[in-house]
Amino acid sequence: MPTYRDYHFAHPAEKAAFEQLQSLDDGHIHLWPTIEGRLPETDLFLIDDAIGTFVIELKAFPISSVHQFNADCMSVGQDRNKRSAIKQAQTQLHALKNYVNDNDGEFPFTIATVLWTNISRKEWQQTWAKNKQALDLGNGMLFREDIDSGTTHFRRQLLTIYEQPAIRQGYTAAAVPDLAIQKLITLLGNKSAERSDESDSQMLEKFERYYRGVAQKRAPIDATSRITLIGVPGTGKTWQLLSIAKYHAENGKHVLFLCYNHVLRTNIEQMVSSFRKVTGYGSITVHTIFDHIELLNKTGNLGCTLVDDDYDAFAGAVIDRMVETDFLWEAYDTVLLDEAQDLKDYVGQLLESITRHNTSIAIGVGIGQDLYRDSMAAWLNDFMDDSELCELEKVYRTTAQTFQAAQIVCEAFSSEEQIEVVAKRVLAGKCHGMHEEVRPLRSIGRPPAIRRYKVETRLRSETADMHTAGIKTQIEAIIAELEAPEKHSDILILIPSKKSPTYTALLTALQNLEISFIDFTLKANRDTTARDHQVRLSTFHSCRGVEASIVVLLDLERLTERTNARQQLYIGLTRAVRLAIVLEPDIAVSQLATLLERAAACINAASTHQDFKKNIPVRPVKLPLVAPEPKQTIQKTEPTPEPPVDVVTPPLLDPDIIHIDDTDDETEVTAVTIQQEAAANTITAVEGAQEQAKQLQPQDKTTTERSEPSGFGTSIFAVVTSKKTRGKQINAIYDWTKFVDVTAE
Repeated sequence: MPTYRDYHFAHPAEKAAFEQLQSLDDGHIHLWPTIEGRLPETDLFLIDDAIGTFVIELKAFPISSVHQFNADCMSVGQDRNKRSAIKQAQTQLHALKNYVNDNDGEFPFTIATVLWTNISRKEWQQTWAKNKQALDLGNGMLFREDIDSGTTHFRRQLLTIYEQPAIRQGYTAAAVPDLAIQKLITLLGNKSAERSDESDSQMLEKFERYYRGVAQKRAPIDATSRITLIGVPGTGKTWQLLSIAKYHAENGKHVLFLCYNHVLRTNIEQMVSSFRKVTGYGSITVHTIFDHIELLNKTGNLGCTLVDDDYDAFAGAVIDRMVETDFLWEAYDTVLLDEAQDLKDYVGQLLESITRHNTSIAIGVGIGQDLYRDSMAAWLNDFMDDSELCELEKVYRTTAQTFQAAQIVCEAFSSEEQIEVVAKRVLAGKCHGMHEEVRPLRSIGRPPAIRRYKVETRLRSETADMHTAGIKTQIEAIIAELEAPEKHSDILILIPSKKSPTYTALLTALQNLEISFIDFTLKANRDTTARDHQVRLSTFHSCRGVEASIVVLLDLERLTERTNARQQLYIGLTRAVRLAIVLEPDIAVSQLATLLERAAACINAASTHQDFKKNIPVRPVKLPLVAPEPKQTIQKTEPTPEPPVDVVTPPLLDPDIIHIDDTDDETEVTAVTIQQEAAANTITAVEGAQEQAKQLQPQDKTTTERSEPSGFGTSIFAVVTSKKTRGKQINAIYDWTKFVDVTAE
């Protein structure tokens, strides 16, 4: 991947688009953003050394702002008849060409085009359906999905535009000579892109040096530290704890790293094993809490027995026995605990037994990831009061759109008004439980995709066979979406439980596709590491602390039945680095998927500056038949017919977002599906029609309707207390219901 110097971007959208284009580089792309100085400003100069060169004008307008468009002029917002974006790109091309030729350079054949970062190709085609010139121009331009859909799709679109541009003639794609590229790099000087000679190991060392600096600042060797790292998923809590572990071990300290689950333990152990050991190196021991307690029981001959897999009772008994017998275990110099929000009260006693007064302790607390507790443990509450509290506000792992969708679903309940309010707050960076503004650093992406697969029968039978073919088709498509250098192990498939037909169907589908996989739902596999050719399977419970380029979430309908459904969905979504995909059978309408769909609609609306309420899809409304005759309508029964209710098709629909149709094949009902409000009175009109239908419905006839989504079991966190640390108000453990107004109207 090329490395780029710091450039000045005139608009945040330009910077975001440039960063997304950087991520698409497969070794063939050279980028020069914002070439200025003696030239008119050029948004982007791009060379694909296997296709050709491009001057690209970047535009971040939503489709609703573009009122007129042709080859010469366009009207955007209040600006009427300004130069067309494609004309601007062509002007920039000529200026750049003249500059290069005047400086004894050799300018290759170049195409002028436009990248509309906030407009999809479908939106463009719908808007200009009756304007042939605008439609034809659109075929030679780039749109949002072209930079969101991966390197292969992007370069395919570049090839199409190079051969058939929006204006002027096209060229036959050909390799750009290295000599020509080097001349351009020399000529354009500081505004050029340079190829990186760094190896993967060098880049990793640079990343580690950054965290080493953080560790040296927060946990110096010559001081006793008490640190709480608190943040939402993907903010680097585990990495910062690892950096402290490595820094202290390299300086002769004996370090203990504790976490909750085996899958996370295995990943941490793998990273620790790669640390270079030098003279004077101490040690890093990685255990789960229960593994460490079992070791204490065995080493100290404490005689405690695990009964009925009740690990909490076993852990409490071991620690009580340690106190009774004054059993002394090795005291560590540094103790680190990850996912501390789930650790029970006995952990406080454990820390007292394995630490000294000068032992440094650092813990990571994940916001929104509490699966096993409804409130903060007393030991954690006390520790946070006495520690340095560090809020981590930058989200490194997940794209902004995936993180925001996960956060909205967790904080919102089912009503549209609540999800609208929550969405506006989350999109502004205000996440419940965090004092600081949360900033996802990967700004270009798309919300989680909800994809439906067909089942072999419309009957709701609980058999795996009905799911196998559909899941197989979807998994095969997802495998094809891997981008170089991603491997099969970059796919993580999550399920609520292996005790379901979907799990069996998934295994059968993978076997039929001859795709190797490692199943972390099996306890025996949790201490092993996935190989490059193996797709990973896990439960939602066991996936905390791990990540994958593509995360596939299955069986949300079954997940909805669990008391901590939203926490598990939140954890699952935030494992995704590049893309989160929800797979559902076409006969299912899970409440969690419906909430996720609404959250994605809010994000899409915000990205195009449209009104939230007009873009949040509402559930379909069923109206019963007035009489058996199929042609009879509600209006015929009234002296004065009511105006018909229009079915409004939204102008903005993400192809990966499924708009649910509740029509039941076995019940003859008239379905009025509302996908988007055209005006404030649309819903009122539907409700009026629905009430009218109810009055006309025979008393002995009933119609089954699927209820609106509601709250799932207990709330994500039970409020404990607000604590003030160094003048900052922090709600580490909180109650979602106290943040969102859920008062009935």
